[in-house]
Amino acid sequence: MDVKAADVMTRDVVCVQSTTTLQKLVELFFSKLVSGVPVIEGEKLVGIISKTDLVTHGLEKELSSILGKKMKGSANVELPDFENLLGPYLSQETVGQVMKSPVITAKQSTSVSEIVRIMLDKKIHRIVITENEKVVGIITSMDLLHLLDKEGSKR
Repeated sequence: MDVKAADVMTRDVVCVQSTTTLQKLVELFFSKLVSGVPVIEGEKLVGIISKTDLVTHGLEKELSSILGKKMKGSANVELPDFENLLGPYLSQETVGQVMKSPVITAKQSTSVSEIVRIMLDKKIHRIVITENEKVVGIITSMDLLHLLDKEGSKR
């Protein structure tokens, strides 16, 4: 039996609008226990954002600031406080400013083996399942591990 994306995808997908503040996004990550979400405008998929994207964005901003001060000859440049690294820009910036686009997607009819190959090739942890540019599902690395566990316990 060839397992399809529709057989393993999560159908109740948590999405955010591109205008959502990063602060609201962080709150959503914690309240919904997810690490990444599709970004939509209306119902159209326009991007994807993850916790890793937030951290990377914060590090880039902080390191740019440190390097700028160092280049100007400031002797008292401290390393960033990584615990509070994201704080200054969370309420000021939106998901649309940080999201990745275009999004790698698949159809419900795509085989799980193809989904795995795409995720490995692109080094991604989630793939959005779409129909006419609308999000209908998502498959994460964890979904694939659950499938492997289920298949393994049948043997």
